[in-house]
Amino acid sequence: MEIKLVADVHGEVDALREAFEPGDTAVLLGDLLNWVDFSSLDGMLAEILSKQEVAQLLEELARGNIEKAKAQAAVFLKEKGLQNEKLRGIARGVYQEIFSVIPCEAYVLYGNADYPDIMKECLPSNATMLEAECMEIGGTRFGFVSGVPPYKWAVGLPGETDGETYRRRIESLDSVEVLCTHFPPAYQELTYDVLAKRSEEGSEALSEYIEREQPGYAFFGHVHQPQEKSKQVGRTRLINTGYFRREKKVYTLKL
Repeated sequence: MEIKLVADVHGEVDALREAFEPGDTAVLLGDLLNWVDFSSLDGMLAEILSKQEVAQLLEELARGNIEKAKAQAAVFLKEKGLQNEKLRGIARGVYQEIFSVIPCEAYVLYGNADYPDIMKECLPSNATMLEAECMEIGGTRFGFVSGVPPYKWAVGLPGETDGETYRRRIESLDSVEVLCTHFPPAYQELTYDVLAKRSEEGSEALSEYIEREQPGYAFFGHVHQPQEKSKQVGRTRLINTGYFRREKKVYTLKL
């Protein structure tokens, strides 16, 4: 049996259409929505902010002015409204389009850039959204955890949660052979983005779980251009499945 994994789709529907066959099993590791394209400044933010406001926010991030950028983002998002119906309607349309091109059984996580409630609302009959759950697929025990804990680049997006909630999700898992998350474990070479030239951080709770339980694999996304895409920790192979919006590739796991 083969499991096909993708992370950070960020609205790339055309390539996703070619990624799966009806008999496949798909795992989507979160961040299906595209809030901003860093090269063109297009994306969902452009629907509620001006390109000047988006550019200003990204410029502060690029300069390393994290707190100033987060403060600006908080003002923009509070004033314009993450929950306004125009933005939620755009997100709903993207989810519906993404799920319409997946013809197989799919297991779906949400990332920081997702709306968990809208994602759940849009799920077709062949897809299951998982927040913190273990299940058997093809005779192999999988663990799934959605969302992200607090980290220094967080700006209040819908899939972000508090640290205690995220830790409880990790601690609720039994021993598994394959661990699937959106957020990475806290290992520097896996969390440093070489293009953004910054550490996206990682979850200590995930690292602790991996070092204690030693699953065969741990898959994740979130960091688009990591210093290293994989790392061995004991018997566990840690793998960033890739930035699908740019690379347009799936990672195939053979069970």
